Amino acid sequence: MKTFFVVVVATLALAGQMASAGGLFCSYCDSLVGAGITYCEGAKTEDQVKQLLTKYCDEVVGSSSVGQMVCNLLVDEGVQYIWTVIQKGGTPSQEAQAVCQCIDLCSGNCSL
Repeated sequence: MKTFFVVVVATLALAGQMASAGGLFCSYCDSLVGAGITYCEGAKTEDQVKQLLTKYCDEVVGSSSVGQMVCNLLVDEGVQYIWTVIQKGGTPSQEAQAVCQCIDLCSGNCSL
């Protein structure tokens, strides 16, 4: 019973960290999106961005369940934000946080 309680507390603590602004998902999203923006910079359409992001995710995340979750969210919901960033010509490292806020993996308001 004591072990079960420790597991439940640890799970709740991890879930809280993942949901926080500096949590696991937010940090992972920032890294993944920053590199993803760079990977897609040559795209001419939003559809090309989606195709490139899908390819990028397949190459980068492998079997990581967190990586797959973030990538699926990025491909499904983040394409228009990444396309906007590419059109604006923003710096990938600066714009990644805004994209992650827009897809609700980091706290804050979507500025795109």
